[in-house]
Amino acid sequence: MGGRAVGKRVFDPPLAYAEIDRVYSFTTHVLRALGMPQWRLQVMTKPCRRTSYADITPGEMKHVGELRLAPAWMAMDVEAERIPTLVHECLHLTHAELTHLWSDEMCGKYLGTRGVIELGPLWERAIEMWVDQQTQVMLALLPWEDWAEEVWGPEAAAQGLESWRDLGSTQDHG
Repeated sequence: MGGRAVGKRVFDPPLAYAEIDRVYSFTTHVLRALGMPQWRLQVMTKPCRRTSYADITPGEMKHVGELRLAPAWMAMDVEAERIPTLVHECLHLTHAELTHLWSDEMCGKYLGTRGVIELGPLWERAIEMWVDQQTQVMLALLPWEDWAEEVWGPEAAAQGLESWRDLGSTQDHG
């Protein structure tokens, strides 16, 4: 399966295919480091919902994810916003099977509609808090500066580690 999706381009300004290729390249590094080299991402041309920088969903096929980026992706700072967001989204794939089991099996079969309505938001918040925390850990451990330099050029990794540490978990990554 390819690394980018082809479809109607709805970004304003359009997300260049070169940037889609860069995102694919960077996330491939992240997925390998997470022990998930079998996963492939399709960087979609349709943007994510307006309340997020990005979102990711497991695709129809096993080990394929669909990554959507915000329309403002190109204006985001590579080091302070793009890199933490991409690591965050890749981490969501680490719980894909558990989320599928929870939502389809547990809620659908055992808890019913009321359980989904009442427990769904709690589950989503817990997952986001866990992924936010794991993102900070991964950014401290991964050689993302080398990857950023390879993918976006030397200026992308020039500022060091301080900019993302100040972000905390206040941003909605997806």
